[in-house]
Amino acid sequence: MAAEHSAGPRGACDRADGRAPRVLPHLTTGPDNTNNVLELAFGVLIVLLVIVGSLWIMANLNHNMMPMDQLMRMQG
Repeated sequence: MAAEHSAGPRGACDRADGRAPRVLPHLTTGPDNTNNVLELAFGVLIVLLVIVGSLWIMANLNHNMMPMDQLMRMQG
Protein backbone atom coordinates (compact mmCIF):
# COMPACT_ATOMS: atom_id res chain seq x y z
CA MET A 1 0.00 0.00 0.00
CA ALA A 2 1.41 3.38 -1.03
CA ALA A 3 2.11 6.01 1.60
CA GLU A 4 -0.11 9.06 1.47
CA HIS A 5 1.46 12.42 0.65
CA SER A 6 1.20 14.98 3.40
CA ALA A 7 2.14 18.64 3.18
CA GLY A 8 3.15 18.59 6.83
CA PRO A 9 3.61 21.82 8.75
CA ARG A 10 4.66 23.69 5.61
CA GLY A 11 2.20 24.86 2.99
CA ALA A 12 1.73 22.84 -0.18
CA CYS A 13 3.80 25.29 -2.27
CA ASP A 14 6.69 25.88 0.14
CA ARG A 15 10.06 24.49 -0.72
CA ALA A 16 12.03 22.19 1.57
CA ASP A 17 14.52 24.95 2.39
CA GLY A 18 11.74 27.22 3.68
CA ARG A 19 11.93 29.80 0.88
CA ALA A 20 8.94 30.67 -1.26
CA PRO A 21 9.07 29.52 -4.89
CA ARG A 22 10.24 32.11 -7.41
CA VAL A 23 7.39 33.01 -9.74
CA LEU A 24 8.77 35.99 -11.64
CA PRO A 25 12.35 35.98 -12.92
CA HIS A 26 14.78 38.43 -11.41
CA LEU A 27 15.29 41.03 -14.12
CA THR A 28 18.79 42.35 -14.50
CA THR A 29 20.57 43.77 -17.51
CA GLY A 30 23.50 41.36 -17.50
CA PRO A 31 24.33 39.42 -20.67
CA ASP A 32 23.45 36.11 -19.01
CA ASN A 33 19.91 37.32 -18.20
CA THR A 34 18.81 38.17 -21.75
CA ASN A 35 16.41 35.23 -21.76
CA ASN A 36 14.61 36.57 -18.69
CA VAL A 37 13.92 39.88 -20.43
CA LEU A 38 12.80 38.06 -23.60
CA GLU A 39 10.48 35.82 -21.56
CA LEU A 40 8.92 38.85 -19.90
CA ALA A 41 8.51 40.67 -23.24
CA PHE A 42 6.93 37.59 -24.83
CA GLY A 43 4.54 37.18 -21.90
CA VAL A 44 3.51 40.84 -22.07
CA LEU A 45 3.01 40.50 -25.85
CA ILE A 46 0.74 37.47 -25.43
CA VAL A 47 -1.34 39.18 -22.72
CA LEU A 48 -1.72 42.31 -24.85
CA LEU A 49 -2.74 40.25 -27.88
CA VAL A 50 -5.42 38.47 -25.87
CA ILE A 51 -6.79 41.71 -24.40
CA VAL A 52 -6.73 43.69 -27.66
CA GLY A 53 -8.17 40.77 -29.62
CA SER A 54 -11.01 40.32 -27.13
CA LEU A 55 -11.85 44.03 -27.21
CA TRP A 56 -11.76 44.02 -31.03
CA ILE A 57 -14.10 41.03 -31.23
CA MET A 58 -16.54 42.55 -28.72
CA ALA A 59 -16.54 45.90 -30.57
CA ASN A 60 -17.25 44.20 -33.89
CA LEU A 61 -20.03 42.09 -32.38
CA ASN A 62 -21.59 45.19 -30.84
CA HIS A 63 -21.37 47.06 -34.15
CA ASN A 64 -22.88 44.21 -36.19
CA MET A 65 -25.73 43.30 -33.82
CA MET A 66 -29.25 44.16 -34.87
CA PRO A 67 -30.94 46.74 -32.63
CA MET A 68 -33.37 45.20 -30.13
CA ASP A 69 -36.46 47.03 -31.45
CA GLN A 70 -35.91 45.66 -34.97
CA LEU A 71 -35.38 42.18 -33.55
CA MET A 72 -38.68 42.36 -31.65
CA ARG A 73 -40.53 43.50 -34.79
CA MET A 74 -39.18 40.50 -36.71
CA GLN A 75 -40.37 38.05 -34.03
CA GLY A 76 -43.88 39.39 -33.60
